[in-house]
Amino acid sequence: GTTFSLPETTPLGKVASGAADGQELSVRVTGTIDKVCQKKGCWMVVKDGDFEARVIMKDAAFTVPLDSTGKPAQVEGTLKVRVYTEAQAKHLAEDGGQDPNAVKGEKKEFLLTATAVEIGG
Repeated sequence: GTTFSLPETTPLGKVASGAADGQELSVRVTGTIDKVCQKKGCWMVVKDGDFEARVIMKDAAFTVPLDSTGKPAQVEGTLKVRVYTEAQAKHLAEDGGQDPNAVKGEKKEFLLTATAVEIGG
């Protein structure tokens, strides 16, 4: 991605706990990578405490290594709440190496469209 432009990082949980439906926030957050798309690395899920956000790369301009799970990350971009249909949620589960048949109904989650990502050791 690009270089970071926001000077300070905030834990994802702190930002997510104050976010309202329909609100878009420009953020630079920290968390731990919980899942990565096992097909191409085109998305990941970053977790902080009870909160998690699906991270997609803006304009699909870059990917993350498939073995990034468990590593700390900083992500900068736009955070909002997104509702996926059941079919979309099943597709995401399958790409994440999970059982798509376990997905029932629509899924609401935080979506972070990343312009910059840094994965730490």
